[in-house]
Amino acid sequence: MNEIVKFLNLTEQDVLAFSQGEHTVKVSKFKKIVNSIFQSSVPEALIKVLKEQGINGVDIYEPSVRGFQNYQWLLVGKECEALTVGSGEWQKGKVRIRVTLEFCPDEVEEKVEENSNNGSLDGLRKQLNLDS
Repeated sequence: MNEIVKFLNLTEQDVLAFSQGEHTVKVSKFKKIVNSIFQSSVPEALIKVLKEQGINGVDIYEPSVRGFQNYQWLLVGKECEALTVGSGEWQKGKVRIRVTLEFCPDEVEEKVEENSNNGSLDGLRKQLNLDS
């Protein structure tokens, strides 16, 4: 299965905890679920909204399988042309959707201060200077 969702800063073996640890899930399982949702529900919702906004021609139709393959927006992309500012000409290519989930750890300033005072050489020097 092609990965649509990329997860930054965590490995497949890492674990996520939600609701203060009441609910846990391995990152590998979480990615599999999110990938599944994006492959099944998101493309159809995207097509619907684009058409509602008057943007047509966005379906991906595959004659070989005789049906719409809109999940391809997430895998190979939809063929289109882009006119970029300053280029003066249309460039052929594809628009593809990618999703990035990123784990952003909270800052831990208090622990750093405690550790620098208690366990480091500088912390010991500070303690020795204060005691004399």
